[in-house]
Amino acid sequence: MIVLSTTEELHKYISAQQLTPDLGGTLPYNHEDWIQQRIELETFSAIAQQISNSLDDFTKTIEEGELPNDVDSTQQLLDKHTLIYSDLKKEILSVAKHGEDLLSSIKEKKLAMYGDESQFPDPSGNIFAVERLLVQLEGTEKAFDDFWQFHSSKLRHCLDLRRFEQDFRELQVKFESHLKTISEAVESGETVESIDQLIRQTRVFEKLCIGDIDRADEVISSGQHLVNINSCPRECVEPKCTELIRVRNLLLDRLTKRIEALTATRTLLERIDNANHWCATGVEILASQKIEQCSNSPELAERYVLEIKEFISSSKDFTCNFPKETASPEAKALVTQASLTPTYS
Repeated sequence: MIVLSTTEELHKYISAQQLTPDLGGTLPYNHEDWIQQRIELETFSAIAQQISNSLDDFTKTIEEGELPNDVDSTQQLLDKHTLIYSDLKKEILSVAKHGEDLLSSIKEKKLAMYGDESQFPDPSGNIFAVERLLVQLEGTEKAFDDFWQFHSSKLRHCLDLRRFEQDFRELQVKFESHLKTISEAVESGETVESIDQLIRQTRVFEKLCIGDIDRADEVISSGQHLVNINSCPRECVEPKCTELIRVRNLLLDRLTKRIEALTATRTLLERIDNANHWCATGVEILASQKIEQCSNSPELAERYVLEIKEFISSSKDFTCNFPKETASPEAKALVTQASLTPTYS
């Protein structure tokens, strides 16, 4: 151990440039400034650690939680986590700004005190400490952003799946109701006017169904998209898409057949009405002919025969060759009656 009695003796062992003025050196140093910087540094370090703990708590809560099973709960969870993320992100940026301001302040005081930075790189060590904390904070922020990107994407995919499942259930109920309605629509009408009314009602019902059919197409498309991007289990989505396609096509087929059946029946009844009118006209023609005068007037008889032949030749316009299954029992009876109309020769 070397015992020194004067500062001059100290200078023999330590350069004056490395000693503060109170020891006869030239190294600028202010102990109060150092204490103040150290207090600010420790405060910054404590805040950074607090932020890190908050991030750990948030990520732990997320990792231990389960995904909701309905749309509303999933949306609420996404909104809640997004709000927490935004608040924590603001705190991280605020702490980083505080650290950068502290670093700038320390550097400015160092420059004012020492002038040439190359001669005294960082005598207090505070600059290095702040820079190290800023680097750690930057790494923490990046890791948190990566975690949030993964988690928020997972939540959004979950929300898309829950919406798909909810839409599927709603459409199931609606399609079941539509199919029941179209299955119970067996009335075919007894007159052209009544069938026209049924056709109008069916068209209105068809428009209602088309709205749900279009929605089903959108839901099917969204489900196929979820499968294609591998955001949801295939076995959870594909069977539902297949079922929607099946009931959609079934409803469209039954709507088409209903319209076709009503249209065919209307055409049939319209022709039957025309045929009945034709028969009535024939009766009127026969009633108007004075047969008793034909024995005295061959010309009159020949004219009557010509009228009858011309009238009978028009009967080809009333052939009833429609499928009987498209007609009501009443229409079938009319078809039978029309087919029994006597033929004149």
